[in-house]
Amino acid sequence: MTQTANPAGSNEGRRFEKMGLASLQARKLDEAENHFQSALKHMQTDGDEIGQAYVLGNLGNLFFEQKRLDLAEENYEKSLKLMQKIKDKRGVESSYGNLGNVSLYRNNFEKAREHYQKALRVVEETKNIPAQVMYQENLGNVCLQLKNFETAKQHLEKARLLLLSERQELEKVSLLEDKIKSIDTNPEYLEQQAVEKQKEIDALAGDASKQTELLTRYQELEELYFNAGRIEKVIEVSEKTAGLLREMGDSASLAICHANLASTLMQHGMAGKEEYLQRAEEEFQKALEGFESKQDQKRKSYILGTLGLLYQHRNKLDQALEVFNQSLGLMKELGDRLGEARSYANLGKVAVAKGDLGQGETYIQKSIELMEQLENRPGTAQQYESMGDILLVKKEWEKAEEWFNRALQIFEALKDPQSVNAVQDKLVHIISQPEILKKQEEAIRAELVKPEIEKDDQRKIAVLKDLANVNFMANDVDKSKETLNQLIALYDKTGDRHALGVAYGNLAGILEQADRLEEAHEEFEKAIQIKETLGEDRALVEMYARRGSILLRLNKLDQAEKVMRKSLAHNEKKQNSQGKVLDYRNLGNLYLQKTEWLDAEGFYKKSLDINLQFGNHKEIAEDFRNICNLYLQKEDWNDAEHYCQQALESSEQIGDLLNAARDCRTLGLILKSKKGRADLEGCYKKALEFSKKLNDPKEICTDLRLLGEVYMDRGYTEKALAHFQEAFNISIKGNDPGEQAQDYRNLGNFYFRRSNPKEAEKHYLKALELVQASGDALEEAKDRTFLGNLYFKGDQYERAQEEFDRAAGIFREKKSVVNLVQLYMTVAGLNLAESRKDECEAELKKAEELAKELGNPEKLVNSIDEIRKMLERIDRI
Repeated sequence: MTQTANPAGSNEGRRFEKMGLASLQARKLDEAENHFQSALKHMQTDGDEIGQAYVLGNLGNLFFEQKRLDLAEENYEKSLKLMQKIKDKRGVESSYGNLGNVSLYRNNFEKAREHYQKALRVVEETKNIPAQVMYQENLGNVCLQLKNFETAKQHLEKARLLLLSERQELEKVSLLEDKIKSIDTNPEYLEQQAVEKQKEIDALAGDASKQTELLTRYQELEELYFNAGRIEKVIEVSEKTAGLLREMGDSASLAICHANLASTLMQHGMAGKEEYLQRAEEEFQKALEGFESKQDQKRKSYILGTLGLLYQHRNKLDQALEVFNQSLGLMKELGDRLGEARSYANLGKVAVAKGDLGQGETYIQKSIELMEQLENRPGTAQQYESMGDILLVKKEWEKAEEWFNRALQIFEALKDPQSVNAVQDKLVHIISQPEILKKQEEAIRAELVKPEIEKDDQRKIAVLKDLANVNFMANDVDKSKETLNQLIALYDKTGDRHALGVAYGNLAGILEQADRLEEAHEEFEKAIQIKETLGEDRALVEMYARRGSILLRLNKLDQAEKVMRKSLAHNEKKQNSQGKVLDYRNLGNLYLQKTEWLDAEGFYKKSLDINLQFGNHKEIAEDFRNICNLYLQKEDWNDAEHYCQQALESSEQIGDLLNAARDCRTLGLILKSKKGRADLEGCYKKALEFSKKLNDPKEICTDLRLLGEVYMDRGYTEKALAHFQEAFNISIKGNDPGEQAQDYRNLGNFYFRRSNPKEAEKHYLKALELVQASGDALEEAKDRTFLGNLYFKGDQYERAQEEFDRAAGIFREKKSVVNLVQLYMTVAGLNLAESRKDECEAELKKAEELAKELGNPEKLVNSIDEIRKMLERIDRI
């Protein structure tokens, strides 16, 4: 129900009602309740039924917000009876809607559906289109929870059509369309359909006159299982289809059946189910035999091309070249110029994979010529990109940039956002090269000193903007700051307040990214002051959130809370749900840092309530993750596991592969903490499956490393090495020294555990070399810790201490207190194990000093005491 004063009623009752609404607006909930109760008493005395109906509704809202659900329901029901009596249709609808919300929150979906349907009938009578959209969507969401998928689709489709009829909220239309599509691929829905289809098949089986109809049903069932991702069922039904085709003597269709099954197996195999790839190869061979017997050269040519892709994926490059050449020959015989172009493209990729860049370039050039002649724009763009890729490997930056720009132009015209993003990333990689950036900076600085630029503020601003972009791309914080300060001075001079606020915000963002948090906070403060003066609310929402987050990281909790509360009041006033979600999460993070668990969980759940209301599954998953993280910090493993599973289910439901993989890893961490190590392998395998579908090398490497650690812990050394090596092979092809360092580090750990110190040292030193080159100081400190541990275990105590001291110096410089404490405790433990009492005591004293800075955390203090007790036992022995 809308929180407004009633339209008529007793003076005293209305006075208390207005006071209640004012208190509610100020978030003084206890005060608001008292005022509403006083208003209700006066209205009852005066017989003011209209006033009572509204006040009861507002009391219901108040209790619902506090999750006092019994009281909320009681007041909504009383309000409903009065609204019906006074024939206030808007009030009746609102009461039914509120009762539906209470039932939904209690997971009483049948009752929620009943209330929403009654509310819907009222708004259909009043022809309130926005309300009809809301209740149709609510009913769709409730039916989804009840697994009534067809009914859910009907409600959501009605909501979509209503929005379209009003030509409003096109973004909402898109969200509804996505939700309807997600139902069509929902595994449970598809399983329901498959059960019905199987009944039809069972009824037709054994009737020779119904073989054609039976074949159609098998094909429909296979498609259902394919959409549900039930690959094992697809194989099973496909085999039955093949058996039926043999029985019918239809060898041509049988070959097609083998080809379709091979393609399905290949698709799932390349997405992570590696065990399907061998079977896919076998099915392709069967299909080829069938097409050869029927002299079906066209299908044979295409199957050879697909088989080549399979060989290429499995790194069988010689076999891939062979079948791609066979396919090329057939395409030429058939006069299939598009097939010929694709064959050259495939041959080019294999040649590049074999390291023959010159041959690869020749093949791609032939493919480009054919694609251009055919005016095949998607194919032409793809081959332009492939040519750029080759030149990128050859570090011929300008030529590569030219080809990528040609590809980009076509992809943009074709409205292919995925390809546009991929090419743009490659162009960013080119312009991020130090030599390119240096040339650009020199050219811009030469432009800046020209008299005509110096005299014209607007032209100077344009040039300085270009320079700021180059500084940012070069990750040069000091130069970025210098350039932005010049821009700030010019904006101040020209009186462009909007641009001035943007510049302060940009400077704050750069400083934040560089972990120069105090400076970032100061610049955000300036940006916010300007934006508040200009009333630029949209920009303020993000700035409040980021400033609050920085204050949180600086451990300035009181200041952070003031900023966050200010932001929340702003967003509540503007009824900005997205802004409120950010604020509730930030406040949750704040109270999490203060270890005030109940308040933190309350704020996270408020964010969750908003996202549940709007059915925003991506954000719902994020809220579940935040609550999971809270329980992780509390070491409440069962609740952490529950919320992590919820996050994973939400991510899977919307196909968010990246977060699904990360949720699997968090689940693995929880199981490890619960000593549920038997399930770890399954978690990380599932994460790897998502990463491979995502086709993100960085994510794939992360999961390969985690699996390697699992196998190493179990003593499966060959499996561990295979996974570490596979990750290494992927990262070594990339340009990220941090990723490569991680794999050298993992291999170092492997050899260390296998008592091979020489190999371990070699790999640790290589990791160290990479992180030093990239300037990642914290990773350097960690590598020095590994080296120190290696030397210590080899009785090289002085050499070990040198590495530990260097690591400690870096952690201290970077103010990484947690890492520094861990280092002191680790070194203390090592010395304790070797009965080196004085050295152990020295490390414990360092840890004690840091513990004081952290407020003497109980766990850390207890750990220090435990080591001291062990030291005393050494003395007694």
